[in-house]
Amino acid sequence: MRAVAYGALPALVLSAALGTWILLRFGLPVLPVLAAGGVFYAGLVILLERLTPYSRDWQQPHGDVVTDLMHLAITGGLVESAPALGLGPANLSLWPVQWPLIAQILLVLLLTELLNYWVHRLMHGPLWRFHAVHHSARRLYWMNSWRVHPVEGLTYCVFTVMPLLVLGAPAVPLTIVWAFSTVFRMLQHSNVDVRLGPLNWIFAGPELHRWHHSPKRSEQTNYGNVLAIWDVLFKTRRMPESPPLEVGLDSGKYPTAYAAQLLEPFRSSQR
Repeated sequence: MRAVAYGALPALVLSAALGTWILLRFGLPVLPVLAAGGVFYAGLVILLERLTPYSRDWQQPHGDVVTDLMHLAITGGLVESAPALGLGPANLSLWPVQWPLIAQILLVLLLTELLNYWVHRLMHGPLWRFHAVHHSARRLYWMNSWRVHPVEGLTYCVFTVMPLLVLGAPAVPLTIVWAFSTVFRMLQHSNVDVRLGPLNWIFAGPELHRWHHSPKRSEQTNYGNVLAIWDVLFKTRRMPESPPLEVGLDSGKYPTAYAAQLLEPFRSSQR
């Protein structure tokens, strides 16, 4: 299974980017392409979680499946897909549309990751009450990527995707990065024994991100969504040893039902 450990993540994310580009070349609409790709790659990640798990304990439901399905439907299906409706004529003409596609893809990735990084830092500061929903998971598996309060999901959309739409970033590079990032996030939060070796200095894979889900707030660094380079630059990258098997909130008393998780950030006692 060594080949799976080191090859699964590059193979899946690169094939997602290539497949998305091919389908867009055929003129297919963005939302159906992203939805079909999401379902397809979720199936592959689920299979890998059964075949090569990082933790056997994380294979067992922790009373979280229904809640996470609701988060997936609302935050993943509605909130995060909303920016796709804005893919169209440029709002401004500041984007370097004359660049080769691969260069535009890299620019989209670098800019969105930089914006994501600082929004994530904000979530661990004044907006922690909303981000705590994400950290309330007591195990990591593929659906945890969408255990996100709608307020947090909307914040990411407004401050990471919308600026690029305003600058006039075309639909194709944006959608390719979107597909790439979606599959990456599935694997980043998955219970698959993925290893990146030296690439952990470039990409924020599962080995780094499991530290981010430590119950200890002091260990919740590694803010990158896909790239680790901004964590390296701003000195928040942390990977001292094997990641923890215990994840979640140190209090262990966060609501588990979906509706209760939506309301929890608005409680006056929430800190």
